[in-house]
Amino acid sequence: MKISWTFTRGVLLGAGLMYIMDPSRGRRRRARVRDKGARAWQRSAQFMGKAGRDLGNRAREGFAEAVSQLKSGDAPETGERIPTLQGRPRRVEGPVWTSWPPTLQLLAAAAGAVAVAYGTQRAIARGRAGGEEGTTAPNYAYLR
Repeated sequence: MKISWTFTRGVLLGAGLMYIMDPSRGRRRRARVRDKGARAWQRSAQFMGKAGRDLGNRAREGFAEAVSQLKSGDAPETGERIPTLQGRPRRVEGPVWTSWPPTLQLLAAAAGAVAVAYGTQRAIARGRAGGEEGTTAPNYAYLR
């Protein structure tokens, strides 16, 4: 089993290098990979900036809320200029998670990355402990 994975990885690496280093179209492909990488870097930087601003605003909001609880007196509150308070629902287009605050999106992405890393580590450890069969051998211990 281990030899076949090594061979498969070698074949995939070789095919990828051939694709990128092709003399006739390799330059265009490398430029495309570079451009996609730069765009991903730019979008992640924009997202991190947005998440940082969101977290800062939430911290200021919490501080202001705590200060307002300590102060006495009433403030006139009207919701006549706020559409969501007038009975009109807020429309969200696109996937539901895009309407989440950026801080929550960042936390969800981090939790997902940790889960993937943990699962990968467990699968690798299980493969080493299982010998030749790895994780493909059925486990019938629960039937006893």
